[in-house]
Amino acid sequence: MIAGETAIHYTVQRGDWLSKIAPRFGEDWQQLYRDNREAVGADPNRIYPGLVLKVSRAGRPDDTSSAAAHAAESVSVPRTTRGAVAVAYARSKIGSHYRWGATGPHVFDCSGLVYAAWRHAGVALPRTAEEMWHGLRRVSLSSLRVGDVIAFGYSSSYADHVGLYAGHGLVIDTSSHRPGGGVGIGSLNSRTGGGAWHVLGAVRPGAASSTTARSAAPMTLAAYSRTRTSSAASAGASGSIPALISQIFGGQAACVANIVKRESGFSVTAMNPDGAYGLPQAYPGSKMASAGADWATNPVTQLRWMLSYVNARYGGACHAWSYWEVHSAY
Repeated sequence: MIAGETAIHYTVQRGDWLSKIAPRFGEDWQQLYRDNREAVGADPNRIYPGLVLKVSRAGRPDDTSSAAAHAAESVSVPRTTRGAVAVAYARSKIGSHYRWGATGPHVFDCSGLVYAAWRHAGVALPRTAEEMWHGLRRVSLSSLRVGDVIAFGYSSSYADHVGLYAGHGLVIDTSSHRPGGGVGIGSLNSRTGGGAWHVLGAVRPGAASSTTARSAAPMTLAAYSRTRTSSAASAGASGSIPALISQIFGGQAACVANIVKRESGFSVTAMNPDGAYGLPQAYPGSKMASAGADWATNPVTQLRWMLSYVNARYGGACHAWSYWEVHSAY
C-alpha cells in the first residue's frame, strides 16, 4: 500500500482468491498479499471465507461489485462504545493462532479471545464460554449490538464455544475446527464446530449482571475446585452434568466437557464392553472408589476422581483434551 493512501477492508467470500480480488481495487495481487501477509499467512493461495483484507482506495472498484458491497459492509458496522473497542481488538488479531487455554496477546482459545477483547475495552468477563453464557445478561438475537457474545453449543444448555458479534451477521472467533486454526471472521449462521455446534443465543458484557473485575479475576484450578466442590456435592445427581463439570473444573470445564461428551455422552452409568465405566470411562470403573463409595451412581464422585486423574497424568484437563484430540482416547 502506498504511503498516504487510505484503506478499506474487504471480507473474503467463497470462491475468492487474491488475483480475483486485487483488480477490483486497482492493485496487483502481489501487493495485496504483501499488505496482508500477516493475516493470510505463508501461502498466498490459501485464503478462506471470512478473512478480512486491507485494500487500497487508490483503485476505483465497481460500485455494483460484490467487492464494493462487502467492503462497505466492513466499514459501516454499527457501533457501541465499548463493544466497538472490543471488536476492533479482535479484528486486529485475525490470523492469530489457536491454543486451548490461551488469552493472548498472540495466541487464543475461543473464550480467551472474547475475554481479552473485552478486557481491552475495560470490562472484566468470566473466563470460560460456559461462565460467560450463564453469567452475563441474555439478549435477543434480533437486537444484537457490536461486541455482544454469541454462544454456541452441542446441546441446548452448555456453551462449548463463543465469539464476538461484529455486525451485519458476522462473528469473530477462533477455533481449532477452522482450516489452519486461528482467529477469523465470517457469517454467524455458518459457524460450526465439527459440524455439530448450533447457536444457543447471545449475552451482553457490561450489563448490570456482568461479572465485576474482582470476581472475574483468574483463579488456579485448585483454588476454584476447593470453592466449588461443596456446592457441586450438594447438587448431586439432580444437577446437570455440564453444570457440575463447570463447578468442579472451573476454567478447564470446556476441555472436560469435550472429553466426557465423547467418552460417555454425559451418562453416569455408561459402560464400555471392555469394562470402562461412568462419565470419565475409568478402567476399571472401580478405580473411582478412591473418590467415594458411591462412585457407580454419583456424578460428583466420578468427576472428583477425573479431576485427580487428569491432573496427575496430564497436568490438567486441557492437556488431557489435547491428547484426546490426537489419540481419540486419554
